[in-house]
Amino acid sequence: MVVEFTRDKFYPGKIVLLDGISGTGKTMIHRILDSYECNLLPKFSYAIEQICIAAHYNKIEKDATSAILKLQIDQLKYDLEIGREVNLRKNDLSSIFKSTKSTSYLKKIFTQDGEKAISNLIKQEKNVVIITHQLLNATSVFENVFADNFINIHAVRNPVYLYDHWNSYIQLLGDSVRDLTVWKNEEDNIYPWFFRNIENYQGYSGLTKNDKTLVCLIELIENLLIHHYLSSNKPNYLCIEFEKFVLDPYVAINKLDQLFNNHNKKYFKRVLREEKIPRAHINGGKKRQIYKRYGADANTTFMEHQADYISKLDIIKSKTSKLYFERFKLSLEKYEDTFGLWF
Repeated sequence: MVVEFTRDKFYPGKIVLLDGISGTGKTMIHRILDSYECNLLPKFSYAIEQICIAAHYNKIEKDATSAILKLQIDQLKYDLEIGREVNLRKNDLSSIFKSTKSTSYLKKIFTQDGEKAISNLIKQEKNVVIITHQLLNATSVFENVFADNFINIHAVRNPVYLYDHWNSYIQLLGDSVRDLTVWKNEEDNIYPWFFRNIENYQGYSGLTKNDKTLVCLIELIENLLIHHYLSSNKPNYLCIEFEKFVLDPYVAINKLDQLFNNHNKKYFKRVLREEKIPRAHINGGKKRQIYKRYGADANTTFMEHQADYISKLDIIKSKTSKLYFERFKLSLEKYEDTFGLWF
């Protein structure tokens, strides 16, 4: 007898996935998504990431993936409705206090749970917003499970401006309990789950920190381009380019309005003002303490855009080996052939 997991009943509303390589501005974009009345408070979920990655590698059966993801989403919706497990850490970028709806979520802590909360969720039909890290083409798991109820928001940023972020993180990757990402073992060699190209696998563990950074970015660029190519013509897909968005957000905002059926955006102008959007220069955003961990505190120059770009590329070249820098340049060219430049 074959036993399958199933979940045929679940709370109404769409599943909005905000995904992209770390450092592409998702914490900025999630505040925009939060400003829509139809969306619940955006949430990071490592558990959902890990389920998608495991399913992507066929480590979980399709029926189990579908049932577990639906359960995770419904549990998240219910917890938000009753104010359970909200992030009250004031300085976290995902804190409830960064939300324009913080007062209403704090009030939910004192509301009734059970049937009252369930009734609200069914009547309101709100969208749940999940923020993930570089799932890229593994987001197809969501599409397979939720079909027309799935919206994929993909954040991208020129890889030259991702180097400092990833260089600050690379020492933790797979080597610290703080790293909550999935790794894979192939013939007793350990690699990040998103590695695909055997040429980059070879000797990875023995590379310098700076070359490891480039190898990860090379792999991620290739993955994001594949995902974008496969998704770009789908009606449920929107790619938000960091540079174009912060200089002129309204093209992307109009597309978001269409995806959310022109639902009202509460405190929308306040969010744009606080995030300094639109801005005259891509480096002109808020200077938060947390960004210092990612090298963003050094990214404050108002040098002319092209000169700033060339300067950063030259710094990367000076820190890395010729072999991996040349491979990075090839990947960078593919990225820029697809998305262009902002100057």
